[in-house]
Amino acid sequence: TQIVCSGADLSAAANSTLVSTSSATAAGSDSLGVLPRGQLGPLDWWHVQRAPGVPVTLWQVRANGVLTAHGLLWAGDAPDMRDSRVDAMRAAAQQLAAIARGTTRLMGEQGGPAGLGEVDSHITYWNALDTAVRSAQARGDDATTIAATLPGVDASRTTGTAHALNWQRAWRHAEDEALRPQPRASFQRSLR
Repeated sequence: TQIVCSGADLSAAANSTLVSTSSATAAGSDSLGVLPRGQLGPLDWWHVQRAPGVPVTLWQVRANGVLTAHGLLWAGDAPDMRDSRVDAMRAAAQQLAAIARGTTRLMGEQGGPAGLGEVDSHITYWNALDTAVRSAQARGDDATTIAATLPGVDASRTTGTAHALNWQRAWRHAEDEALRPQPRASFQRSLR
């Protein structure tokens, strides 16, 4: 599939004023909260947090509905959790899914055009990765024993380097969370 943007569209974008509606709610979804968003010529944009303080910009061409999701979508492959955490990537993928409702073509970081099913497969991947890592830690498994398969995830997504690195990052974050000192309960004595 080839995506064509006419010179007129590009001229309109170059000569237009950025319209920011940064406190608007994304795509009519109450569950997303407030996302920075706006318009630039024939394009709509949203900032989605890939990690705390690390926004990615989603761009959608109004005329044909194509939505770019660089940093959030890897068509046909495991997503890349570099510089992030499982919970942040899962939340970003859920926000992408809400924004992309009604969109027929998404363009990610790599791979060809994808549909909303690809975003759903990323959400499934993040959920399965989180569950598998926490289960492995609870069993006392070694951190270097990477799950070769994840429930509900196509095996082709768990064979590459991206999955191995995601496993290590998820392991480290879950371990840090488990080992973080918990606040002590306060004790108050009665004066009676």
